[in-house]
Amino acid sequence: MEGDLRLSLKVGLCAGEVAATHVGGIDGRWQFLVAGDAVSQLSELERQMRTGDVVASPHAWALVADRFVGQPIDRGHVRI
Repeated sequence: MEGDLRLSLKVGLCAGEVAATHVGGIDGRWQFLVAGDAVSQLSELERQMRTGDVVASPHAWALVADRFVGQPIDRGHVRI
């Protein structure tokens, strides 16, 4: 591998309904579109995440709290 390539990972754990579809088709170009409550939660989580983090939304934490240890952070989000 050439150069100094570094990758970072942030994981947001969300829960809720999601709708997904492919849109486009002009000139063979397609986009994958997702929308819904879980996507909105992820948008809020993004502000809380740092490289290497796993952060759960309040909705997701309610579903997994009995299986993980977490540190509460801003607005009900939990760093796992």
